[in-house]
Amino acid sequence: MKKLIITVLFFASIIIYAQEKDNTKSKVEEYISLLKKYSKNIKATKEDFKGKLKPEILETLPQNMLISLKVQERIDSLSDEEIINYAKLKADANEEAPFEVWRLKSENHCRIQRLLSERKAITEMRVSSLEGLFENRMKKTLPEIMINVLRIPYIFMGTIKTINISDDILKGDKNTPDLRMKKIIVTAIAEEILKGENKFQVGDEVEFYFYKNWNRSGLELEEGETYFISLLPTMNLKGDHLLSLVFFSEDKNAIFHIEDEILIDTKNYFGFGPQILWDDFKSKFQSKYIIK
Repeated sequence: MKKLIITVLFFASIIIYAQEKDNTKSKVEEYISLLKKYSKNIKATKEDFKGKLKPEILETLPQNMLISLKVQERIDSLSDEEIINYAKLKADANEEAPFEVWRLKSENHCRIQRLLSERKAITEMRVSSLEGLFENRMKKTLPEIMINVLRIPYIFMGTIKTINISDDILKGDKNTPDLRMKKIIVTAIAEEILKGENKFQVGDEVEFYFYKNWNRSGLELEEGETYFISLLPTMNLKGDHLLSLVFFSEDKNAIFHIEDEILIDTKNYFGFGPQILWDDFKSKFQSKYIIK
């Protein structure tokens, strides 16, 4: 009888685990399904915008712009509740499986580029542009900082272990031919995790990168010091999964030093004051900026 109970409990735990896995997967699938719903099989003609745009402007618009305008109309008509649900779904999907979303964007981009090169009809929109339209609509409902937090899947308090300058130099494009950016590789020990518990655990060594020109805050990372760290998943040309340091805003601090359990926010970006105890910050940050 005892063996039977143990066996039943064992298989029950497997079923629960499988259900949890399915629920995690469904968040990603639900988000991808929503993006496809808004980005694929779109019918848009110039007739749809007669009376809405000046004839001379309408006449010059290519098909991809007509599609974008059509989608924008749909997104702008969403209620605040619908846009908050979208924001939450996006945050969950990006936290649980960010590279699945990345893969969708990549496939979508390549497909549209192929259609353009073959001069074929385009009936879908770039997913990255679609997310931009959603973000513009979100700005009417949510504060900018919450939108930033929603798009960042990994946020934690970390102590810097190593900082190294890579041989990898990012060169400018034809508009900035003299630009050279040094790539900085950093490893940090995760002390406390605010977002991304599914990927990191306390004590994990996390590697990420940034280019020196990205940092306009005036504050430099130092080995042995502790910081509020935000990371975005990226992928290089080889298909390697990487993490890049996020800089919230160009005109405010992008790196936040934590010294003696106090987070230093000189320009009060988060709105909790220039200095705040870490535990108080963590509680307020999760309450104010993370949608449950």
